[in-house]
Amino acid sequence: MNYLHQPVQTLANAMGHAVYVGASDIQYEDRDWEHYKKTKEDKRIIKTRRPTEQDLDVVAMFPQTWGSTALGFGGIGGAAMTTAYTIVIREGFSGNCLVYFGGRFAYTANARNQTFLKDLDLKRLKQVSQSAIYQAPDGKEAE
Repeated sequence: MNYLHQPVQTLANAMGHAVYVGASDIQYEDRDWEHYKKTKEDKRIIKTRRPTEQDLDVVAMFPQTWGSTALGFGGIGGAAMTTAYTIVIREGFSGNCLVYFGGRFAYTANARNQTFLKDLDLKRLKQVSQSAIYQAPDGKEAE
């Protein structure tokens, strides 16, 4: 089976999820404008916002073949070799990468993890059940 017929829609699904759900909120420092209007003092406060497309980078998008129609999610799927796009989106502010199989969110990986970087270079990312090894910065599975 082949899920490669709509690459733009697949990428749009992944980016939409990253912007509205998957990516972490961004915290930043700003002037407390209410305080400034009253006192003209430059008091700073911490604010939070959702990321936009400009805060995210599409690091990779490549076809990956899986042993069933469940892709890398595991569970029940047809026993047919299935190819779908694997998409990796990096949060420029946190050091995390969001991984998508066929446009669906799979897991978050540490962008500095050497095992993750090697597998990304080989274009062969692990399935969800094996993704814990991508969490720690050194590539060792978190305890």
